[in-house]
Formats: sequence, C-alpha cells, structure tokens
Amino acid sequence: LFAPIYFLSLIPVYYGESDDTRPEETIKQKEDRIGRMADCPRYLEILISYIIIPLTAAYTVILAVYIILNVGRKFWTDNLLEPLFVAYSITVILVYILASRLENRFAQLFRRIFPKVLIPIVVFQTVASVLKIGDTGVTYGRYYVILYGIFATIAGILFSFMPVRRNGIIAGILIVLSLVSIIPPVDAFTVSRESQIAILRDTLEKNHMLEGNTIRPDPGIPVGDKARIAGSMEYLNRMDYIGHVPFLPKNFNYYSDFEKTFGFDQYGPGAEIPEFIYLRLADDAIIDVAGYDAMTKTNVIMPGDREEETTIGTLAKSGKNYTLKKLHANDDAFILLAGEDGRDIVNFSVMRVFDAFADRQSGVKDIISPEEATFTEGNENAAITVIVQTLNMEKMSQASFFSAEMYILVRIR
Repeated sequence: LFAPIYFLSLIPVYYGESDDTRPEETIKQKEDRIGRMADCPRYLEILISYIIIPLTAAYTVILAVYIILNVGRKFWTDNLLEPLFVAYSITVILVYILASRLENRFAQLFRRIFPKVLIPIVVFQTVASVLKIGDTGVTYGRYYVILYGIFATIAGILFSFMPVRRNGIIAGILIVLSLVSIIPPVDAFTVSRESQIAILRDTLEKNHMLEGNTIRPDPGIPVGDKARIAGSMEYLNRMDYIGHVPFLPKNFNYYSDFEKTFGFDQYGPGAEIPEFIYLRLADDAIIDVAGYDAMTKTNVIMPGDREEETTIGTLAKSGKNYTLKKLHANDDAFILLAGEDGRDIVNFSVMRVFDAFADRQSGVKDIISPEEATFTEGNENAAITVIVQTLNMEKMSQASFFSAEMYILVRIR
C-alpha cells in the first residue's frame, strides 16, 4: 500500500486550464519543477546505462550461443531452461522501459538493438514450450509461460518499430492477456484441466484400456505411456481435479486405487508406495473431563531432529507442584508428569497411539470416536490420558513420519 501511494505522491501536477491565466514566470517555474520531477536521477542513469545494460548484453550473448549450439538437440526438451528465458525477457523489457528517456550512447544502442534480439529468443522458447504440450499436455505453469511468450514477442515488435512515447500500449496488451488467463473457458486452470484429461483419455484409448467409461487395467503397456498416465493423474490429483474425470471409478483415491485401476503403480517399477493414514476426532465428540485435575493440548512430530525435552505446563494440587513435559527420544516421544523433585511420576509413550492405528486402510481420511481416540497410562500416584484430535502417518520401509494433535488430561491421586 505504501509503495503506490508514495509513487503517486511523486507525480508532478501537470498543466491544466487554470494555468492559462497565470503569469509567464509562474508557468516557467512550473515547467522547471515538472522537468526536475520527471527526469531520471543521475545515479539511476549511471546504474542503467553502464552496469545493467552491459550485464544484459553479456547475458544475451550467452543465451544466443547456447541456442545456436543446442537448437538441434536438448533445447526443445529441457524444461529447466524455461525460467532462464522468461527471466531474460522480463529483464530486457524492464530495462528498455527504464532506458526509454535516457539519451546517452549506451541507452540509444540498447533501444535500437535489443528489442530485435528479444524477438527470436522469445519465439524460440515459446515454440519449445508449445512442442512440449504434445507429450505432457498443458499445465497452468506452461500456459502462463506460453502466454507470456506471446506478450514478450508483441512487446519486442512494438519496441522495434514504434516510438518510445507509445510504450504505454504494452500495458494495455498485458492487461488484456491477463484477463484472458482468468476468464473461463480459456483461463489457465480450465485449459490445463481439459488438456490433462484429454492426454489421459488419448493414452488409455491408444492402449485399448478404455471401454466406454470403464478403465481396463493393463500392466504391459509401454513405459512412456505409463509415465504419461502417471504424470496426468499426478497433476489432476494435485489440483483436486480427480472428480472431473468421467471415466475414473466412483470415490477414486489416487494413493490407494491407482494400481488396481491402471494395472501399475504411479511411482514406477520397483518403487515403494508409501502408506498414508489420516484420522481425526469426530467434530461433535464430547470429552468427559470429570475426575481430572488439568487439561491441555499439544502436538507431536516424529522422528524429531534431536533428543529434546520441552515443558508443556505446570499444575499444582494439595500444595505440591507438578510439571508436564514432552520428550523426544530415539524413535518415540513421551508425555511425562514430574514431581517437585524432578522425578517422573508417570510417562506415556506416544508411539502406542500410532501403533493402535497402524492397520488402518491407507489413503483414506477417516473419523474416529472418542472411545477410539482415548488412551490412558497411570499408576497409584497419577494418570495421563491422551485423546487424539488429528493423526497423520506416512509409512515406508526406510523411513516413516508421524504427527498428531492431542488433548492431554492429568489426574493426580
């Protein structure tokens, strides 16, 4: 908010009808003031002309050499280069605008040469991005890369043949293209969704895996087609578009149903598929706190980065003070109740909670009752009751991840 207000405050008051009756001396003073406010500061002129423009020229030479050497090879398939070309074109356009009012030799050469250099570089990259659509389909990221390539090409053409005073036209073009990208049915997200569904359908039909709206599993299709199916499904799942695919089974779950639906796993041959378990306490659950002396809430994440003990809180009863602590140790975490002497009165192993739900169906978000969510550990001195609010597990043979939000109830006997 500050930046646009500050910018607007620096815009000079230009000539108006009220100036027609003012003395010539006043008009001259106003003209000088407008000139000072509108002129480029000397330090900015030096920065643009003798530092930024030469650096941009060097970067241009590097990109041009790379394109010439690789135009028949990986240039058309290397996705990692897209950000470099986009950043380059943005830099050239911004520097051109900043150098528009500068009259030194460097700025004049830049305005004369670089728009014409920008055009072929942007066209090459835009064509490369369009060609990639044939294999991977449209994603919202590639949509914007191509749309920006169109804008940069138009800007380069206008900069090459129109006077500097007409630079404002590109702002209108940018606004129009921005509106196109957010208005259905030609917006980035609708186009990308339909493109990925089309890629998926075409690949299934090519391999005779689609009969009407029913998918027939086939583990023997070519590796490239498996990758294409997996890529489209991964994008549709990530963007929450699974429900828009008419030929997927009802209530399809990307993680648990992929292999039985298509006949192969989405992570490639031999890849281990992680098990995901997500549980949460019912929203209308009522927690009975009768007989307890204190209640609090904490979270546990395992494995921890290091062995660490933290204090959750303190409580007092019958003139004695107690400390409730959380300890991460090895591959477990413990909820501890310690007395005034620092000795543990009772401890609760959090891994016990995760072990209780280890056999739940993978990939399904489920709701648990208060009875299922409640675990108690105690002795003749005290008791700790843990009630799970949310629980997440990601299990693999080499490493697993556990996290939970839980209520803790403490009873001191």
